[in-house]
Amino acid sequence: MRFKLKIVLGAAMLGVVLGWGLPAVAQQNGMAAGGKESLARTKEAVQPKLAPATAAALRNAARQPQEHAAVAQSCLAIASVVRQSGDSAGLKDSLIQVADLLVKQKDLNADGRVGWGVAATREKHKKCPGTGMLDAFGDGSCNPPNMEYTFQTGLATMCLAQAYELTRDARYRETAERALNDSWDIGRKPAACSDCFYYWYSYDSNDNDRYVRNTNVLMGAAAAWVWKISGNAKYKDRAAQIAKSELRELAAKNDGYFGIDDRRYKEAPDREAKRIENHVPWVAKGLADIGSILADSKAKSAAIQVQDSWQFCSSAFTCKSDCDIWAADSSRCTNSVTASPCFHKNASDRYAALCEAAVRRIERNPNSYQLWAITTD
Repeated sequence: MRFKLKIVLGAAMLGVVLGWGLPAVAQQNGMAAGGKESLARTKEAVQPKLAPATAAALRNAARQPQEHAAVAQSCLAIASVVRQSGDSAGLKDSLIQVADLLVKQKDLNADGRVGWGVAATREKHKKCPGTGMLDAFGDGSCNPPNMEYTFQTGLATMCLAQAYELTRDARYRETAERALNDSWDIGRKPAACSDCFYYWYSYDSNDNDRYVRNTNVLMGAAAAWVWKISGNAKYKDRAAQIAKSELRELAAKNDGYFGIDDRRYKEAPDREAKRIENHVPWVAKGLADIGSILADSKAKSAAIQVQDSWQFCSSAFTCKSDCDIWAADSSRCTNSVTASPCFHKNASDRYAALCEAAVRRIERNPNSYQLWAITTD
């Protein structure tokens, strides 16, 4: 599926309409002069790159239309720019193109459930016999092509909720709600926490009872966004349950990939609690959205605590290693998540400075994730 790009936009125009250099939230939080100066310098550094980066986000979605994590990140990046500009830059048509793609591909395996996953043409994974199959945990169980995964479904649902908020196209709200409703029971409340909820890694029974923090929290953020546009309290309650799940992880001093109820964690808790890898910023972003939308101060604080665990990681197990595993060090890494401090740039002087450092290391135009992070208020 191809898109006709409609972005013809001067970089200066886009930079002018994005007035996030000295946001009100930073002033309300009492951000010091140094933090405000970092934000202003970041805006100046990014301004010439915003227009080509936004066009690239649309091209990226068109290039790999069934890689739904990439499509959703492109959508979220464009939505962030539209929200900041009030569509003064004329980008709403681009947002509609990407959101429409997700709607059209909402049930590629025709099982009657809305959700998104990886491309059926993706090359063979580990010992799986065919393309588009995934054995996420290396246990020999291969999910079939076009299986729905909660990581991709969480991101896509967040995108569609935001697209609805900005366009009022009912298809986006309906599809977002359907995705949550169809995945509602794909998970469970942990026995030790009746007020919590944990989504499984995918809709396939192969992945039942696998507790993965980032996928769970992204589904929580999706529930928060859908509550925001629908007013349906059940989505708010689910987002709150997932925030409580993450607070439980932090209380157990688990900074790792797997949740404390996962079999892998139970086999080696000391090791797994320190598996601090590039999944962590996704947890922090999801918690930040839940905290902001639900006005949940504990979730907001947890978001920073989680980001801190990655940003300032001292674990000999994973940190200070290859950027593909731990990419917080912007002096040597330019991975997508190296820009994740920008999601929290208004929280403190420290994160404003870290965002500035990361942005200045981006040699080319920001990719979709980076654009999303940089323009999020």
